[in-house]
Amino acid sequence: MKATEPRSWEDARSYCRKKDSDLATPGSVEEMSRLQQSVEPKYRGDVWIGLKGAANPSPWWFLCYVENSSPKYVMIRETKTWIAAQSYCREHYVDLASIESQEDEELVWNVTEGRPVWIGLFKDSWEWVGQRRSSFRYWAAETDVRYWSRLCSGADN
Repeated sequence: MKATEPRSWEDARSYCRKKDSDLATPGSVEEMSRLQQSVEPKYRGDVWIGLKGAANPSPWWFLCYVENSSPKYVMIRETKTWIAAQSYCREHYVDLASIESQEDEELVWNVTEGRPVWIGLFKDSWEWVGQRRSSFRYWAAETDVRYWSRLCSGADN
């Protein structure tokens, strides 16, 4: 089912539910391909699907891992989302910090002075509108970032 006017994610979901349906929840590359093919060929915007985030990813400072260095962590005092922090660390260092021992935990505590920061551990908190979790991922690289503030995701045409 296609709506012909722009809507927020919440309005799009409400529209679909009034029609005894819900937002699309593709679970495979084949299903995503069928969904993309169902969009008007001339349309070049984004479409809403039934995927939403379960938590608010506030921008924080973050900790990068530095290979063959002492200290092995560097605190970046810029606020970024987790995905942006990971990209920054991968571009300038190795990756976000991983904590694999009590010694690592103490080093991190000393570097951060106990402040909450992004590290390399993450919780994949995306779920389909039916409250069903899925490991299927076939999104444009920037899609999650672009829609994070709305706690939902879209699929590029």
